[in-house]
This record gives sequence, structure tokens and C-alpha cells, in this order.
Amino acid sequence: MAKKLPKITLSAAEKKAAIDAAKNIDSGPSPAKYTPAHKRRIEFSDQMADQIIELMVEGYDLVKACHLLDISRMVVYRWMDEVPSFKTRCARAREALADYDAFRIAEIAEKATADSAQADRVKLAALQWLASKRAPKVYGDKIEIDATVEVNRGPSEQLLTFLDMAERLSKPSSSN
Repeated sequence: MAKKLPKITLSAAEKKAAIDAAKNIDSGPSPAKYTPAHKRRIEFSDQMADQIIELMVEGYDLVKACHLLDISRMVVYRWMDEVPSFKTRCARAREALADYDAFRIAEIAEKATADSAQADRVKLAALQWLASKRAPKVYGDKIEIDATVEVNRGPSEQLLTFLDMAERLSKPSSSN
């Protein structure tokens, strides 16, 4: 059974103060509203860019780096569009991240035991995939191309036959 709460009685002055507070009629400063990171307009700074790049080189992907710095990925993507040198640095940091993945692959392989082999195999496959996507030229699948190329240095037989026939048809007939 619910317990009954005692009835609270307020004086006229207390009622008015409560109503004024509820209506926020108070002329004092209003509390600051929280703006989520993806809504904030954060301008590019070399210091923030350096922090993002440093975290990526240390082994954090862009998502985790943004989370640690409390900055939206959308802001970082906008910076990449606006500042080409930052985009280039991020691409290089992704390659460094692939190198870090390769380092982790070697560590896991060295520490693997018969008991941990199955779980390690899953980790290794995931890290190999990530490294191949982050730096495909270095860690991606090598593509072999087997092609035969035919080079014709002169006109084809068909073209020569066509030209010969055109020449014969264009000459006036000698039967007249």
C-alpha cells in the first residue's frame, strides 16, 4: 500500500516565488544549453589537427580519436574538405595505423597458444582485413594481371581490301 505524503502548504509569497521560477521570469542569466558535439561549429586549428593525427599514429582510428577529443566526426570530415593538407595528413595517419595493425598481428601471432588459437585466428583475420583497407598498396591483396596485347603497326587486311575495292569503284570504266 502506498504511503501518503503530507500536504505542503505554501504562503502567498512562496507560491508567487515558485510560479515566477517556473515561468523563468527571473531576469538572471539563463542556464547554458548543452550543444552536442556534432552541432557545434568548431573551427579548424593546427593544435586540434595535431592531436587527431597523434592519436591515429598511436593506434586509435578516427572514430575513437574523435570520441576521446569530444569532437564530431562530421567536423573532422568538414575540415578534410576545407583543408587539403589536413586530409593528406589524415591519409598518412591511416597508413601509420595500418603499420600499427601489422605490429599487433605479429604480437598476437607470437603470443598464440593452442588454447587461444581459435580466438587469435579471429583477431588476426580482423586486423589483416583492417590493414588491407587502411593501406591497400602495402597490405592489400596483390593483383596479378595476365593479358595479351596485340599491336598493329600498319593497316589491317580488311582495311587494305576495303581501300582496294574503293579505288577500283572510283575509277571510270574503260568500256566506253
